[in-house]
Amino acid sequence: NQFTDSETGKVIKIPPTLLISAIGVIDDVAKCVTMDFKNKNSRVVLIRAEKPYDLPTLARLHRTMSTLVASGKFRAVHDVSDRGYPVAAAEMCIASGIGLIVSNQLFASPDAYEERPGAYVAELATWDDVEAITHAFAGVARVEELGITQAYAKLTVTTEKTRVTDFAIEDLTKAWRD
Repeated sequence: NQFTDSETGKVIKIPPTLLISAIGVIDDVAKCVTMDFKNKNSRVVLIRAEKPYDLPTLARLHRTMSTLVASGKFRAVHDVSDRGYPVAAAEMCIASGIGLIVSNQLFASPDAYEERPGAYVAELATWDDVEAITHAFAGVARVEELGITQAYAKLTVTTEKTRVTDFAIEDLTKAWRD
């Protein structure tokens, strides 16, 4: 496998890679959500499996997520994988051009950049949905406040009182592509 970078003309060769795909039936495509943030001033949560390496727990988590997506509780959802939830949040900003204000405490935690099964970053459909979502995931996953989407095109990291740093979405996009 290979392709030519249209910007540089450089040929990039891809080593053989195992590809695993999953296919499912979707009853109503209008109820699907994508990873890009949809609105400014939305509540964003981190959902993490209580037992991330227990297959029955993960199955319950994903079934619950599917039910909540179909019921319209989320505007955007992204799985947490490569390099943890800060990267998932940044990718949601990049995809939408909508910024996010996040807690320094969460982004500085020791497990923030770990890849763990059974985790999602999600934009809630309404501010009031957090209680119902927390209840739905009871015994399966923790639902934690991650941040609030913002009008500024940047990922802003703050303490309760002070802005620690921010990253322009344009800079995040460049870093993601490089």
